[in-house]
Amino acid sequence: MEGKISKKLIEAGDYRSAESGGSHRASLGMAKKLCKIGVAVVLAVAVILTLQIFFAVDEHEQVVITQFGEYIRTINKPGLAMKLPFIQAVARFDRRVLATDAPQAEYLSQDKKRLVADPVTRWRIADPLKFYKTVRDEAGARARLGRSPRQTRMTPREVRGSRFQQRRLYVGSPSSSNVKKGRID
Repeated sequence: MEGKISKKLIEAGDYRSAESGGSHRASLGMAKKLCKIGVAVVLAVAVILTLQIFFAVDEHEQVVITQFGEYIRTINKPGLAMKLPFIQAVARFDRRVLATDAPQAEYLSQDKKRLVADPVTRWRIADPLKFYKTVRDEAGARARLGRSPRQTRMTPREVRGSRFQQRRLYVGSPSSSNVKKGRID
């Protein structure tokens, strides 16, 4: 008689009163919990992979993609782009005109008058790969632009050597071959 009652309880869905039904219900509850945890883990991994694979390039930036520090490609067009997750890195550079403001400095002109200059450097990243190889990021470029006072100091030869007595300013290092000079007006 007891077997018939247990069978009826199991068929009716009341597992608690059945002899072996209590452990079966617990294993079903555990399986549901494990299934929910598994789905949550799979979704989290999918979201992380999606965020690592796809990235957006804004219209005001350009991107250099490297793999273990080696150059792979440059992306100059805005839109959605892809990379290998966790292997490739993205270095973003602004394509707008950037400004670096150096501290004010005093100079003596040829006629011994003090001249206070507030130099501002405006620059743009034309070749993102060359920029990445030389200074890595904008902070490195700004540090290099405002690095030493010699970059913004006029030499006596420049002041005296100019035919029209133009005041000139070094933009690059005076010892390098790519020194650019400009008027200060």
